[in-house]
Amino acid sequence: MKLINKDGLSSRLSISILFTALAVGFITSELFYRVMYTESLTQAETEISKLYETVAATSSIAAFLNDQELAKEVVNGLKVNGVVLAATLNTKEISVVSGEYDKDDKLYQFKVKSPFTDELVGTLSIARNHNYIANRAQKNASLNTQALLIQGVIIVLVLILNVYILVTKPLSFLSEQLSRIAPPSKKRIAHPAFHQKGELGSLTKDINALLDKTESSLNYELKYRKEIEVLEQRFRLVFDNANNPIVLTDSHGNLILSNHSFENLLAKTKVQKQKNFGLYLQALFEGSSRLESSFKKQLSLSNTAFGECKLQFPDSTDKPIWFQVVATTIRTEDFKDYTEISLHDISNKKQKLEELSNIVDLDPLTKALNRNGLESKIELMNLSYTSYAVIFADLNDFKQLNDTLGHKVGDAVLKKVVNRLNNRLRQDDVICRWGPDEFVLILAQVKEENIDTIVNEIQRDLRRPMIFEQLAEEVHISAALGVAFYPHNSTNSEDLILLADEAMCAAKANMKKHPEQFYKVSGV
Repeated sequence: MKLINKDGLSSRLSISILFTALAVGFITSELFYRVMYTESLTQAETEISKLYETVAATSSIAAFLNDQELAKEVVNGLKVNGVVLAATLNTKEISVVSGEYDKDDKLYQFKVKSPFTDELVGTLSIARNHNYIANRAQKNASLNTQALLIQGVIIVLVLILNVYILVTKPLSFLSEQLSRIAPPSKKRIAHPAFHQKGELGSLTKDINALLDKTESSLNYELKYRKEIEVLEQRFRLVFDNANNPIVLTDSHGNLILSNHSFENLLAKTKVQKQKNFGLYLQALFEGSSRLESSFKKQLSLSNTAFGECKLQFPDSTDKPIWFQVVATTIRTEDFKDYTEISLHDISNKKQKLEELSNIVDLDPLTKALNRNGLESKIELMNLSYTSYAVIFADLNDFKQLNDTLGHKVGDAVLKKVVNRLNNRLRQDDVICRWGPDEFVLILAQVKEENIDTIVNEIQRDLRRPMIFEQLAEEVHISAALGVAFYPHNSTNSEDLILLADEAMCAAKANMKKHPEQFYKVSGV
C-alpha cells in the first residue's frame, strides 16, 4: 500500500489532524497577539518610566533654568527611543515639543522638581508610539505562531508515521495476505509483528476462524454439489432414456423439459412441437375439456391425477393410441408450481379390455351396457363432468306385447328401442339395459330447464311405429320416464338411479289417468 493514499486511514487521519493544528494555530496566534500587545503596552510603560528616571535630573535643571536648548536635548533624546512617539517639556516660561501626536493619544506626565527643593518647576509629557508597540506585538506573535505551526507540522508527520507503522502497514499486511488466499485453501493469515496480543491480533484470529468456517462450508458445498451433479446426471440419463414420454410444464402449461420419447411421439404422429399443449397436454388427446376438468378435480384433492386418453393424432397404421396420463404437481422451495406429466402407452391393454368389456359390460341382446358396465361409466362421469341427468325408462305394456306377439318380436322391439335411443344420444351419453324392459340413460352436462324438450324427443322417437317383416301390423311402444340430476338430487350413483326409478313409478301411475304426463322429475 502506498504511504500517501487519499482514501487511506492514515491520510484521512493526517488531514484531520492538520486542519485541527491549523485551527488551533490560528486561534493561538490571535491569543498570542493580544497577550503580546498587552505585554508590549506594559513594557512600554515600564520603559517610559525608566526613560524619565534617566532624564529626570537633566530635565529638572532645564526646567529650573528655563534653558530651552537643554530642554530640546532632553525631549529629542526621548524621541530617539522607538517607544516614544513625542515628548514635551513645559515650564512657566518655555514649552519645548519633540514630534507630533494626537490629542487623543495617551500621555504619560511626570512632574519636574527643582534640583534643590521639592518645588515643581515644570511638566514632562511623553506620548507612546502605538504603531511601534503594535508592530512589536505582531512580530512576537508571528514568531510564536510560526513556531506553533512548525511544531504542529512535526506532530502531524510523526502521527502519520505512527499511524502508518502501527495501523496502516499491519492492515495492509493482513489485506495482502487475505487477497492471496482463495477459499477453500488451508492457508491462513500470519499475525503482524508486535500485534499478537492487541486488537489486530484479535482481528487476525477472527479472520482465520472465519476462513476455517468458510473452508468447512465450501468443502461441504463442493461435496454436496458433486452429489447433486451425479444425481442430475443419473436423473437426466433416466429422464432422457425413459421409454415413456415425460414432460415438465409450468403452472401455465408451458413446456420446461421433455425427453426423447416425447420428441419421438411428436415425430411419429407428425405433430409440430409447440411451446404449450395445454395444462395437461390435453391438446394431444380427444375430449380435452373432459381431461382438463377431470385432472383439476383430482388435483384439488391430491397432488396426482390419472386418466386414460385417446391420442387424436393416430400414426400411419391408423390404430388408436391410448395413453394413461399421470400428472403430478411439484412445488419448489421458492413456491413455484410445476407439473410432471408422464404418458404410458396402454393401447394394447385398452384393446384387450375393450374386447373383454364387450363381453362383460354389454347386454348380449341389445348391446347396450349392462348394470356392471353402467357402474364403470358412472365412475368416469363423476370424474369428467360437473353435472349430468339420469333418466329411468320403463316400457309400457311390454309384457303383454311379448306374450301376444312372441319373444322373437319382443327381442326385436328391445333392439329397436336401443337403436332409437342411441340415435338420439350424444357421443358422451350412456344407455344401459337395467331390466327386461327397463333402461337407464346418463346424459352429460344437461341443464334442468332443458329436460322437458329432451324427454319429449325421446318419447316421440319411441312412439314412432315399428314395422317387422314377419308381422302384418305395426307395433307401437311408449315409456314412462323418471329423471334425477347429479349433483342436485344426490352425488351417489345408486341413490340417483333409485330416485329416477321412483320418479318413473310416479309418472307411470299418472299415465293411467293422464297419458300426457309420461315423465316426472325427482323432487318436483
